[in-house]
Amino acid sequence: MLQDGATFDIIDICEGLTEPEIRKIENRYIEEYKNNSGWNVINSKSAWSYTEPKQRYKNINIKVKVEDHKSTLKLLKELNLI
Repeated sequence: MLQDGATFDIIDICEGLTEPEIRKIENRYIEEYKNNSGWNVINSKSAWSYTEPKQRYKNINIKVKVEDHKSTLKLLKELNLI
């Protein structure tokens, strides 16, 4: 390609980004070129398969009085905690 006059240009500065963030940007560009009929994309696979890490919760037990059980559940539902 270079012998045919192709050039390289900086299209994104990724300073300070993590490896997964950089690969997500790279995959976005690969998709952009794959979807453009003006380009003949030979390596059309994603640069790196990346999925967002699942949020993990730590469970704890909370003790409430038996007589407060229903009102506690109601309050937790109102606060979208359960």
